[in-house]
Amino acid sequence: MIATRKKTDRAAFTLGTAARWIATSALLSLVGCSSPEAGAVASGQPSTSSTRASSDCSRIAATKDRQACLLALPEADCKLLGATCISLRETRSINEKLTRIEREILDKARVRYASYATDDPAYLDDLEKNFNAASKAWRTYRDAYCQAEPLVQGMSRNEQDALTADCSINATRLRIEQLEQLIKAIP
Repeated sequence: MIATRKKTDRAAFTLGTAARWIATSALLSLVGCSSPEAGAVASGQPSTSSTRASSDCSRIAATKDRQACLLALPEADCKLLGATCISLRETRSINEKLTRIEREILDKARVRYASYATDDPAYLDDLEKNFNAASKAWRTYRDAYCQAEPLVQGMSRNEQDALTADCSINATRLRIEQLEQLIKAIP
């Protein structure tokens, strides 16, 4: 009974402390107290929190989480980090282009082959399902291959993100060229 009460008291204390901390933070933000970094932000200098954020990003072990952290950084902080962050943003941009081209292929095929649905009602659905499955499989292959390539070559983990991003960019450019040829082949 006493041990249970002590655990409950500790939990109540922890929750009370957290609630006070949140309330204090909210009050300070409403009052308009500026942080010590306000001068740095106003002068265009990278803030210490963004510097900490970028170094914190490099400490995240899971690749997807580390990439999400880097993509969330402001543009100026990304440029300060160099190739890793810039390559990652370029990867995101080229992936968006790939997605647009994939959509264009499906749109053009739907219009061009709409008459096929008269004799084969599932034709367009199957086309879309199979094309999307192929696209997903290609992306999975690319991502796995590009994650492994730097490690297979004996590169350090510090270089892995930039090398993985560059591999992904190059592979995606080649895929875009293939898909551009495919879209031209649709009559």
